[in-house]
Amino acid sequence: FFAPIEEVDCSDVTDKTIQECPCPTDPNLLTQDPRYDTTCKPKEVIQQPPSEEEPEITLPVITVESDTSVNVEDHKNEEANVVVNGIKEAMNDRISLGVNVTKNEVYEEATIIVDQDKAYILQPKEQASADLQTPPVLRPIDTRSEGSENPPQVTDPFISVKGNGDIEIKGFIVEHFQQITDQPLIQTEEDGILRLVNVTLSGDYHIKDKTTDEITSQQQGHQIQTPYIEARGIKVLLDGVTIEPSNFSNCNGIVLSGSQGPNNHQFLAEKSSFNVLNQIGLSFINSKQFTVVFKDCAFRGININQNHLNTQNQREMNVGSAKTCDWDTGSVNIENSIGFFDRTTFSGLSEGALKVGGNGAVTLKDTVSLYENTATPSDDIMNGAQRNIICAGKDGLLLQAQLRAESSSFKEVKVDESIIQSNNRWVLAVSGTCSIFGSLNLEKLLLFTPMVQSVVAKGNEKKTGIDVDIKGSSLFGCGRLFLLVSLKQKVSKNEDEITSKKYELGSVALQWESDTEVSASIPEDEFVKKGKKLTVSVQVQTEDDLLQEVDIEQGGSNSADVSGFSGGLSVGALIGIIVAAVVVVAAIVIIIIVVAVVYKKSLSKTVR
Repeated sequence: FFAPIEEVDCSDVTDKTIQECPCPTDPNLLTQDPRYDTTCKPKEVIQQPPSEEEPEITLPVITVESDTSVNVEDHKNEEANVVVNGIKEAMNDRISLGVNVTKNEVYEEATIIVDQDKAYILQPKEQASADLQTPPVLRPIDTRSEGSENPPQVTDPFISVKGNGDIEIKGFIVEHFQQITDQPLIQTEEDGILRLVNVTLSGDYHIKDKTTDEITSQQQGHQIQTPYIEARGIKVLLDGVTIEPSNFSNCNGIVLSGSQGPNNHQFLAEKSSFNVLNQIGLSFINSKQFTVVFKDCAFRGININQNHLNTQNQREMNVGSAKTCDWDTGSVNIENSIGFFDRTTFSGLSEGALKVGGNGAVTLKDTVSLYENTATPSDDIMNGAQRNIICAGKDGLLLQAQLRAESSSFKEVKVDESIIQSNNRWVLAVSGTCSIFGSLNLEKLLLFTPMVQSVVAKGNEKKTGIDVDIKGSSLFGCGRLFLLVSLKQKVSKNEDEITSKKYELGSVALQWESDTEVSASIPEDEFVKKGKKLTVSVQVQTEDDLLQEVDIEQGGSNSADVSGFSGGLSVGALIGIIVAAVVVVAAIVIIIIVVAVVYKKSLSKTVR
């Protein structure tokens, strides 16, 4: 059991954070808020389209006045085999310092605070090649007492950078909290700068063996409740950083939350790997009022329960259930921000790769690759549907989402594991809220491009409708594939005569277990009637909500004349015949009765 988080009194918001007391949404109240010129300053509107040029992000060179080394023996807890507060004591309120530590040690530290005008570099020192070279582990000190039922809640970030403080951490494994907390692991504020170089961020617990001196990690299986990084300062650099798969609970892995507009808050990630556990509804990186640049990075999705996923993939689609290809999340969420991606890959992200939100402007260079971001199949998700980019702003010109991308960035993996350009881009652009630039803007179909090899249409056995069998590729539907039934020729000169009717394929599908074959049945109705010469074709809905013919695979056809439905009688005709027969029989019976009555009367007169 954990102690509840205390509620904050917002009657006076002076010196309160926007997490404690959110900014008013009413413009009149907002101007009266004492934080109006700081944390509640109105957002800067990004009016320019996404640029092809990389935003300029410069970091001042960090320099320190002196260096010191942590003496392991002076701070060693022999029982736990960890070094306790060795780094913190070495810093000892020094203003500018480089702290060198021994590799292959676990360092437990109390809160590290980098205040105004302070600069620190934490790094392992060079050691003889014969020594164990495991990176040093840096983690928050565990304040729990053994056997405690109510462990104290952590109330401060592990590393806090304030004012114009500057810290660079090199070559460490940095652990997240193992205790309950509402605080991020690392937090920057105001003009603070954070630099992580060749660092691994981990949710695992690391132990140094007393016999072998080897450091091993133990997966705790607990949910992480707060981000690794919460940046409100002016600059963040990740260089050669690896973030291990982490099970977040209702939070992001990295939160970038600026207050002075994207030109005043900058994030740069180079040569870094982001391993993302696929969790419903969560973004791994959430950026607001920041300029973010990713170069030579990789985002890789990992499924929490692989066995469960395999079961899901093998499950057949339930006939009659509504299938969708829509989604609303991305591993990276760019809102009120500028984003730039170069030589970066997104793969295996079942909850989406990238989301461009309102007032977001994102550029993907042609060196970016997106592939195999396949949604986990379920009763309401189309089997095989993927999720690359969602571009969804808000109503209003100043809240548009803007995306610049090239068609060549969208890839697929072949059977031989080669990666080629795909005709299916899996970009969900919400109409009226998203502006697209680059060669992607030339594509009529942003989600997927269906191809048809053959169409067979014939009357069913009971002559109550038309059975249609379609073969091809990328037949995903997603509410965007239609069957168009048309008259082969007009039967009258009436201009108002209906000559065609469309049917959404999902609403008439009988069997749809893959993206290569679909079986459907169109019931007889006011248009589909026996005796008419009809043809059936497959059409797809474009981004401007128009229908166009589906592309044809080589040697194939996307339409077919209906056969076996012109003979016989329609249901209406049969009913008419039955009614007529009943009328005729009734008339005959009446005539017989009348004749019998007349004959009987004539006999009576003869007898008299």
